[in-house]
Amino acid sequence: MIGNTELEALGDKLQTTLVELVCCREREAKYRQESQTLLCGVATLADAQTLEQVLDSLIQVLKPFIGFEHADVVAWEGEGGVTHLSTQDGEVGRSWQLTPLFSRAIEGETLVIYDPTQLPELAPLADVEGWASVMMTGLRAPGFSGVLICRHAVMGTFDLKSKAAMQRCRPLISQALVNIAYRARLQEQVELKTLALQAGEQRFRSFAGMASDWFWETDTEHRLSYVSAPGQQGDMLVHQPGQSLYDYAHDRRDPEWGKYRRLIGLHLPVRAVRAQVSLAKGPRWMEINAEPCFDAAGVFIGYRGTARDVGNQIRREQELARARDEAEAANRAKSQFLAMMTHEIRSPMNAVLGMLDLLQHAQLEPQQQTLLGHATHAARLLQTIIDDVLDFSKIESHTLEFHCETLQPAQLCQSLIEPLLAQAGSKGIDLDWRVDDAVPAQLQGDPVRLSQVISNLLGNAVKFTSQGSVLLQLSWHEQQLRVSVTDSGIGISAEDQALLFEPFSQVDSSATRRFSGTGLGLAISKRLVELMGGSIQLRSAPGEGSCFWFDLPGMALPCECSSRPEPDQQPIQDLDVLVVEDSPVNQLVVSLMLQKLVSRVRVAANGLEALAQVAEQRPDLILMDMRMPQMDGLEATRRLRELGCSVPIVALTANAMAEDRARCLAQGMDDFLAKPISLMRLRECLQRHFQPAAPDRS
Repeated sequence: MIGNTELEALGDKLQTTLVELVCCREREAKYRQESQTLLCGVATLADAQTLEQVLDSLIQVLKPFIGFEHADVVAWEGEGGVTHLSTQDGEVGRSWQLTPLFSRAIEGETLVIYDPTQLPELAPLADVEGWASVMMTGLRAPGFSGVLICRHAVMGTFDLKSKAAMQRCRPLISQALVNIAYRARLQEQVELKTLALQAGEQRFRSFAGMASDWFWETDTEHRLSYVSAPGQQGDMLVHQPGQSLYDYAHDRRDPEWGKYRRLIGLHLPVRAVRAQVSLAKGPRWMEINAEPCFDAAGVFIGYRGTARDVGNQIRREQELARARDEAEAANRAKSQFLAMMTHEIRSPMNAVLGMLDLLQHAQLEPQQQTLLGHATHAARLLQTIIDDVLDFSKIESHTLEFHCETLQPAQLCQSLIEPLLAQAGSKGIDLDWRVDDAVPAQLQGDPVRLSQVISNLLGNAVKFTSQGSVLLQLSWHEQQLRVSVTDSGIGISAEDQALLFEPFSQVDSSATRRFSGTGLGLAISKRLVELMGGSIQLRSAPGEGSCFWFDLPGMALPCECSSRPEPDQQPIQDLDVLVVEDSPVNQLVVSLMLQKLVSRVRVAANGLEALAQVAEQRPDLILMDMRMPQMDGLEATRRLRELGCSVPIVALTANAMAEDRARCLAQGMDDFLAKPISLMRLRECLQRHFQPAAPDRS
């Protein structure tokens, strides 16, 4: 039987609830008094008992102040929306797709659309009566996201005054939705407290601070004295007297259950223990939280806790982990593939470019020089494609490095324009450059990457311009270097501009396209500019030419420069160089180049031969390939270092990935040269390791 004390407690709680309801009514009355112009509308909203009633009343309240003919309420669930309420017959049930316009409205922005025909979301309704003027704002409540659409058949009905009126009404809208949600929550609390009356006031105060599915309580022996699983009674086991929560464990060997038992044995709080609980329909993943309870004298009286179903969350975490592992595996496979392909391509490219480079210094007939120029151009183009793929891979893997050097703007422009003059002249294009007077005489930055971006923009401008001009201009804009390339070419449409900077994307990708390329140049340029602190912009229209520009900050700031003077014609150095290379063609190419730079060149076909030659006579420098039969370059380098060989060892390899460089340096190599190589790069390498003494100028 219920005692007088418990009846008094029940009466106190019901009285508290009534007081809260009275306070709610007083707040509503206060709101009605604050705005006499909205008196009727507030009264209507106050009487609404459901969300549908609130929305319907809301439309009637706003109509005198906004002046719309019709109004619709679109309810959103995920990416789709459906017209939930409407003052016009036939509009309920219309489907909508979530777009940035609706997202802005849902987030609370009031939008006035002066010309709905210009928006893709509303353009299909251009011929429908009543959609000439549109204004929308968001509706948010617990468990509900919507958009209120006010519309009129006359264009220009809504203006800033209408928007201001809607903004003044938004507090009314928010309060009405909050009140109805508050009432729903209050009613739910009353029902829960009524069902759990026997547990007492303190129990409900503890449960009110927890937001989980299950509520349970144990005695001092950890036996369950109370269990409530709202919404899951049909799925849980029938509680048997004398059982503990541990008796429902699906697998008692689970370390989480062991952790749970240790904590309750010490009368400590239990936080976020995830374990499987056996239910009637099978095991369920639960997250268990519990708090030890003590009486006024500090004596332990049991536990109160919650258990929340986290099966879906665990499955999502597992799916994310599996997706992450798959992505990492795919990335590793991509890197391995790129490493293999670059090695296989760079090895023959080294031979081709090396021999072409050597032929440049030979005495050839004019016709032969012309053919040599064409061959060199084609080889350099192939090298550019390979370098584009590598650069893109480095950018994606965040391994691309920048170097700061001093550069002269005029010299930079001149060096970039000259290689394109012949191509531009053959097409009758006026190719020019200009550096504004405001540009500092010296700038600080990475000349290689800056030249790479500008060269790509210039090359595209010349390629896509059949007549007119191409202009490279450097200016100083708000303490930033602005680089712009303007042409009078074919131009780019708005829809093509959206894909222009995407990797492997081209405006014309058909089999019969006029212009070749990998589709990586602009994507790499965009990322390089962003990594240097700027952003690339475009202004273009079909038939009107294009203008690309970007701003770079910090170009006038000093930096640690590693600028090297232009390599002069140096005399042959008295050096003994050992070339370790398995390819006979590459042996020949590197040897012929070195003969122009050093006094002696030796060749070894693999790592074993290199060890034998070093043991016989130690060279001054070793150029070591990575991949070779019998013994590769990494193993050979490791053994040489173990034997005490301290001469410089330079990796000369087609493995040009960042991880390849790291592996070489980790094995004891001193430098890294990626194939294909040139005479100039070999000379620079020798200067780094055997810098001739500076002449005495005293």
